[in-house]
Amino acid sequence: MVEVETVYGSEFGFFKAEDITQPTKFTIAGSYVMTFSNGRRRVVLVFKNQKKHFVLNKTNAFKLASRFGSETRWWAGKEITVEPALTTYKGKQIKTLLVV
Repeated sequence: MVEVETVYGSEFGFFKAEDITQPTKFTIAGSYVMTFSNGRRRVVLVFKNQKKHFVLNKTNAFKLASRFGSETRWWAGKEITVEPALTTYKGKQIKTLLVV
């Protein structure tokens, strides 16, 4: 297993499930697309006044697209709430972060 920060640098980090323990509001400052070592591309959100960025899974990306439109540049300035949750991945319960 490889930590994303070791591959893409450490000038910023990414939010992990353990970083947010209760529903938290953020304002989206911008976004970009990142290709990870497994070849998958993900939308990454930059939040106002936060050093860490938020990698969107498919569920969160489509939730935001249905709320704000599919063009991510329209998301800047929008407020979202992120909360911790459990989900099933490959048959196991894992911690995740959900946009609500």
